[in-house]
Amino acid sequence: MFVKGDRIAFFSIPGSYMKLIFIVSGGILLALAIMGEHYGLLATLALLIFVGIVYFFRSLRLGLTKSLQDSGASIDFMVVAITGILGLNLLALSSKDYSIHQVLASILLCISVYPFWRYLRHKEGNIPFVPLIAMVYGIYYGIFVFLPFEYYSRLVYISNEVKTKALLLTDVGLCVLLITFYKWPQAAWKVWLPQLSIRWSETRARRFAIVLGIVGLTSVALSKLMDVPLFVAQFIYFLNQLGLLAIVILFFLQLNGKLQLPYKLFLWGALVPLQLLMDIGAGTLFQPIRFGVMFGMTYVLVKQKVPWRLIVILSMLAFPLLATKGEFRSLTWKNSSPMQEDPIRRGVDFLSFAGFSMTRVDKDSLYVMAEVVAQRLDLLSFFGFVIERTPNVVPYWGGETYSTFLWRFIPRIFVPDKPMERLGQEVGHRYGLLDLTDIGTSVNLAQLVEMYANFGTIGVIVGMFALGLVYSVLQYSLNHKKAGEWGQVSSIIIFISLINIESNFTIVYGGIIYWIVLLWFLGWFVRSESSPLHLQGDSISSFETARK
Repeated sequence: MFVKGDRIAFFSIPGSYMKLIFIVSGGILLALAIMGEHYGLLATLALLIFVGIVYFFRSLRLGLTKSLQDSGASIDFMVVAITGILGLNLLALSSKDYSIHQVLASILLCISVYPFWRYLRHKEGNIPFVPLIAMVYGIYYGIFVFLPFEYYSRLVYISNEVKTKALLLTDVGLCVLLITFYKWPQAAWKVWLPQLSIRWSETRARRFAIVLGIVGLTSVALSKLMDVPLFVAQFIYFLNQLGLLAIVILFFLQLNGKLQLPYKLFLWGALVPLQLLMDIGAGTLFQPIRFGVMFGMTYVLVKQKVPWRLIVILSMLAFPLLATKGEFRSLTWKNSSPMQEDPIRRGVDFLSFAGFSMTRVDKDSLYVMAEVVAQRLDLLSFFGFVIERTPNVVPYWGGETYSTFLWRFIPRIFVPDKPMERLGQEVGHRYGLLDLTDIGTSVNLAQLVEMYANFGTIGVIVGMFALGLVYSVLQYSLNHKKAGEWGQVSSIIIFISLINIESNFTIVYGGIIYWIVLLWFLGWFVRSESSPLHLQGDSISSFETARK
């Protein structure tokens, strides 16, 4: 290391050479890990320390004090992420045989936290939907291998070689997705893709949120009290989401200091608790989890920092619900249907049941509850299960799971006989996870697993590339600097559904076009008179210009 003027020569290494150093170093460390299991911890520690040292030195090059002031949120996040990864490695080393699996999982976690660090470091200022999705991949595919828990009973007998392949494919797939998203030129979409741009009137937004909240809560309550006809199910689903849209609008205004006390009382005294209780009362927790992600995504968008306190609180609240969900379902659904009962009462019952269960917990039961939650968040084992049986036992699906995607754009009211989405049952029976007599249980086919089940390894690479392009399109059209307040708020509703990586592609992405059209239409009711609705882009002029 040499001093040159007021800088250190090492700090001035060009970025391209730094990338080469990282690639070579990572390859050497990975080779060491493969040579011996206990080299794995050393390799992981060395790689993380190397990243930390380089980051520290490059901060000095810019001026350490200035860097800390400008990037405090990113540094806080980096410290928490590295501490967490190191802690997981130490846990694995002390509680189970350390192997290449922990090394590959550590690499996956490093990859998964990079987008959020980048988001905070560069103050990107838009909605962090891809950074959050990347972290969800890390949680679902990378955490369980560190934990001292048993695998789910039907996923126990998976060979180590298959687990290694599953981790490698996840690492490669996530890299392909992120490289495509960050490196695909945004200018490629300018020729034909418009950009949604809507600024709102705060007065109209507040009043409209009240209407949306009442309509949304009423729709949710009615849909849980009666059987919804199949041909209007999609329409009712959209109405059900209006309550969430109202919550985002009011929370967005509150974070910006633009929400008066009566609206705060409506938000926190009625809208949030009623929506949450009815979602929990159904016995499924994806909606409440999406609820928390919605708050976190909005907070990061407005404040540009991580709400650590909110994350800790929501995690503590979610744990007993996740741990007791199965028992609550078995007790309440055994002799009665979850439909046609008071949805708010069911939500209160679930909370009471989870709270009562926690009061009786001891060391052994707490371990079992933690194991249940960890198994619920383990997609890697299911990925390995599918890899081991495809195509030896179950042939490649050859794109069959995507066959109903185009039908999603046609409302059932126009085509009553269009194909039904029954993939959850089909997956369970094909792979032997459900008994032949079980016609009610659904097994989710995660998007990454779906890609392999259809086309194998090449399906993962091509599929994650295509998914990266989808994210790039959404980023360009919805998540840009001129989207306006309504554009940002309505886009959050779209993006929070994308975190559902454990469901198949058609379910998650089949309704996006509907949502874009619906939210663009609703924008008419909140738009500012001085800033009317626009679709910006080279291929289409603004609405007002076209009307003139």
